[in-house]
Amino acid sequence: MSELISTAKDPGLIFDVGLHHGQDTDHYLKKGFRVVAFEADPTNAQFCRDRFAAAIADRRLTIVEGAIAETYAQSDSGRVVKFYRNENHTLWGSTSEDWAVRNEVLGTTNEIISVPAIDFTEQIERFGVPHYLKADIVGSEVICLRAMLRL
Repeated sequence: MSELISTAKDPGLIFDVGLHHGQDTDHYLKKGFRVVAFEADPTNAQFCRDRFAAAIADRRLTIVEGAIAETYAQSDSGRVVKFYRNENHTLWGSTSEDWAVRNEVLGTTNEIISVPAIDFTEQIERFGVPHYLKADIVGSEVICLRAMLRL
């Protein structure tokens, strides 16, 4: 079994894993929480940096751009992973080839891009244990759950 993470829970912190266009993050910010949001799709991440510029400037929101992953490739820019960006439904992007194939069967197309690979355990160690975790990362939620089980 992996080593337990010894980080205290932060009652004011929420992790939004799968930021998309920030609907959930907007709600958490309005409730007064600090949010660390994770988004693999660079287009969605930029949209949210623009949308939430004030919250980012006030340090109430941190956006971590990249895909939560356990396996990755090494490149000159660091750890990277294949991301299947769905060209028809921005919610359907995934690091899972199985999900990408499923989406294509449903009539959509994917663009394969390389994005930074994010180690979720490292993020917990960096930011702290969140009061609440929302994970919606098409096919990879279990990675977050495994990390949380080590708390």
